[in-house]
Amino acid sequence: MLSKKHQQWLDANIQRIRKLENTDQYHKLLLTLYDTPDKRHSEYKQMAAVIRAIMSVEMTKEALEKAKAVAHRVGEKNRKERNRRMFDWAGLLILGGVLDGSSATVAIPNVSRYGDKANAVILGAVMQMSKMLELASDTELDDFMNAGFPILEARKLEKEARRAARQSAGNPIVPQQGAL
Repeated sequence: MLSKKHQQWLDANIQRIRKLENTDQYHKLLLTLYDTPDKRHSEYKQMAAVIRAIMSVEMTKEALEKAKAVAHRVGEKNRKERNRRMFDWAGLLILGGVLDGSSATVAIPNVSRYGDKANAVILGAVMQMSKMLELASDTELDDFMNAGFPILEARKLEKEARRAARQSAGNPIVPQQGAL
């Protein structure tokens, strides 16, 4: 005889196993043993071993699927956080007056006259800025920070004021982390 646990599993799964289109050797053996009339003790032991193996494989598959789902959720969360940071950096180009936030076009007239090549002009300027920042002294970096910080703080206060106004009007807004 099978243990109660194995018998319950078998009763719950035998019809599903019979309907499988591609059965592996373990399922085939289980069906053969199950269909054997007048089973001996050794055949019940074999059935129990096969059931344990199948249960183990199924639990492993379930665990792998759960792990994949967790990895997908973590990857999705990381992607969203990365995208949020990218949008924040793009926002700096808008705050700095390089891009027009409403049209997503170059906001500097003598650069926009380059038309389709304006992106190359902006990229070249950003590359020069990168070199300049790399070589900048602490004093120069502090000067840059002191020039940009008040603008970022004012922007932050404006957003908080708008959020408070919406909330007091009965329209709660969920704050976004890292938003400029």
